[in-house]
Amino acid sequence: MSTVVDQHPSLEQVSKTDAGDELAIGDVNIEESQQVEVKDVEVESNTQETKSTSGIPASNSSLEQLPCWSNIPLKYDGWNMIHDAIRLDMNDFVATLAALKGHVEADKGAAWMGVYLEKWYVDRFYHQIHHHHSNEEDTFFPFLETKQSLPPRMSADHVTLLADLDATKTMVIDLAKALSGDLTDAQVKATVLEQLATLYSKFVAMQESMCEHLKEEEEEGLPIQRANFTVDEVKVVEKKILAGLDKNDLAQFLRPLSNDDKKMWLKKYAKVPGPVISFVLFKWIKDNGKYYQEYTRLMDSIVKGEEIARASNGSCFIM
Repeated sequence: MSTVVDQHPSLEQVSKTDAGDELAIGDVNIEESQQVEVKDVEVESNTQETKSTSGIPASNSSLEQLPCWSNIPLKYDGWNMIHDAIRLDMNDFVATLAALKGHVEADKGAAWMGVYLEKWYVDRFYHQIHHHHSNEEDTFFPFLETKQSLPPRMSADHVTLLADLDATKTMVIDLAKALSGDLTDAQVKATVLEQLATLYSKFVAMQESMCEHLKEEEEEGLPIQRANFTVDEVKVVEKKILAGLDKNDLAQFLRPLSNDDKKMWLKKYAKVPGPVISFVLFKWIKDNGKYYQEYTRLMDSIVKGEEIARASNGSCFIM
């Protein structure tokens, strides 16, 4: 998974080269003892810091993290993990737009592609970004600032990014509507391609701003967290945030991880009992599980150029 955005080619250049029932996570009593035994997931120990866009970091590199954080690699820090999920989703959306352009140019565009694109963007990506920023502003930033002030830009960026998010949402909805037209009509096709190019440019600009913002939070905020608060103190706040997630939110959050790492993180770091992971959550979060069928499958279908059957267990094309 690429987590760094350097410089995007234009949509023209990209196209020429060759995503049930709702159970809130908070409804699961993670302290409740369970009778059922499940096999522990073995994972390879990770003694090196995971390279994300973080590293511990730039201007706050002088802050010394508390010893209790030494056994939690950045890869498995919840704040870093949601950023990786956002970066993965943005990369997937850019790839999907490029594929969609190719289909329309080859007279293989279809109305269902617009429906799928809108559902993924509005129901998942738009929701995810709003939810993430709200968690930071309402819960996590105030918690951190009880001991150390955060750079003002970390909150100010949210205003600009959410405005960009609203603008791209409108563009996605308009594009979906245009795709429902007669694509054999030259003018309709030209309009769709023009809207695609505009959306691509707008989204890539937002993606670059978002990645810069996420990197700033990792370089400024993560060191403040790890220098001033113990793991247990942070877990109290994280538990409040997890309580507000439904299973789709959790699956989206964990999507960059392998299946084994998803199980391991839930058990080792989120302290979710093994039976709850195995019999309640895993069918949603696993690769090609219920989240895949409901959302990632939509993007894969657009990339492939044909609707992937809902029950498909095929591999993910865009990851």
